[in-house]
Amino acid sequence: MIFILKLRSDRIGSLLLGILYQIYYCKINNYFIKINDISKLDKYKTSVYLQSILNIIKDHNKKIKVTSELTVLDKININGPGFYDLCYGMGKIVQDTQCDMLTYFKHNFNNDIVCHNYNIPFDINNSIVIHLRLDDMADKKDYDGSICSSYYINLINNSKETHYSNSQPLRKIISNGFEHNTQNPLSLNKIKEQLDILLSDFPDSKVIIITSPLTKIPEISFKYDMLIQNQNYEYDLYLLTMCKKIILSRSNFALMALFFGNHTHVHMPLWGHFACAGFGTKYDKCKYKYFY
Repeated sequence: MIFILKLRSDRIGSLLLGILYQIYYCKINNYFIKINDISKLDKYKTSVYLQSILNIIKDHNKKIKVTSELTVLDKININGPGFYDLCYGMGKIVQDTQCDMLTYFKHNFNNDIVCHNYNIPFDINNSIVIHLRLDDMADKKDYDGSICSSYYINLINNSKETHYSNSQPLRKIISNGFEHNTQNPLSLNKIKEQLDILLSDFPDSKVIIITSPLTKIPEISFKYDMLIQNQNYEYDLYLLTMCKKIILSRSNFALMALFFGNHTHVHMPLWGHFACAGFGTKYDKCKYKYFY
């Protein structure tokens, strides 16, 4: 049977996550993957990370014998914020595979990418890299990520649907509603707590901050050695991929670096999307250092 891939009108982090859980779904069900609206990928057609994911689709399709031209009436995608809702799709695939999305990727797919010729301006083995999520969320306030992540972890652990991100059940338990499941920046105090933990184990590490150049950087209350800002998202993702010790932001973009990298120490803030990807659930094989 044929599965029509749905593409989000989104930036590359959420776009790739949305493609990945559909690939997993097709792999476990032996569906051939067809892309009808590939023009939605034009903005990122030069990305080696997107090309790597598209190559996974090509390799998958080579192994599928199409015996029917019928289109799958799938249950992996339902209408939600944007175009298709990540929480529902990721949560379902985690339950179907009984594995967090990252571990499933590492165990089932080749994550080699065409090497960039980018310069890495720091020692990847002797640095702690912090992704600072600002840009379109720069004016948003921090929140307690344990509320939305615990909510979704409970649903996954009890084999229930991880419905829309802005669903009424979630709104009822969170006074400020949908804002408590968004990519808001972490407070600098939370970041410093995680940095101090890493520096206690690796006191000679350089501290590198990677963030967007599109918004003003807040006054940073901890010492760092290098601030990297540029308008090339591919370069930023490459640096986040190549480092070994990383403190993630609430960002699907930063999360994608884990899929293509070989990180040794990961400090991850849990919020709704990361929980729906399996982190913190009973299917979590990574067991990273989580915080809220």
